[in-house]
Amino acid sequence: QEAWIYNHGRHLKVGVLLAIGAAIEFEAGTLKRAPKFMRKIGLEWLYRAWTEPRRLGKRYLKNLKFLKYLI
Repeated sequence: QEAWIYNHGRHLKVGVLLAIGAAIEFEAGTLKRAPKFMRKIGLEWLYRAWTEPRRLGKRYLKNLKFLKYLI
């Protein structure tokens, strides 16, 4: 979503664009959040990848490749 905003935002003629991810779904109760301990240690992304692998797997695998490179 950040890439889309970067590439298209200037053509929309609006003052502010927000990339809020799944925040609305969490608030609406239509998407379950990770257990509190996972959120507390920054692993909500892992929980989401586990529960929605088809939708999020490829995106998060790219991040893991970056982490491997970084290490």
